Amino acid sequence: MGLVVKDVGKKIECLSYLDIGPSELVTEKHFSKKKIKGKPVDYRLKIRLAQVKPVQIELLQPKEFLENRGEGICHLGFFVKNIDK
Repeated sequence: MGLVVKDVGKKIECLSYLDIGPSELVTEKHFSKKKIKGKPVDYRLKIRLAQVKPVQIELLQPKEFLENRGEGICHLGFFVKNIDK
């Protein structure tokens, strides 16, 4: 489950009180000279992962996305035995 949050560090701290974790900082990237929908972009993204039994929570902190849309669910992913079916 991917969640967009304002501050990955603070959100992980809150989740740890609910026994969610441990977590790890996966990456902090600066994307420049990239294109999205044909337009050049320049943005920073922090990603932190936490495990809750079989569910992996991916916390994303994309500054520009937050400014335009706020916090919330970004994506869901599922493992399947046969993706073709």
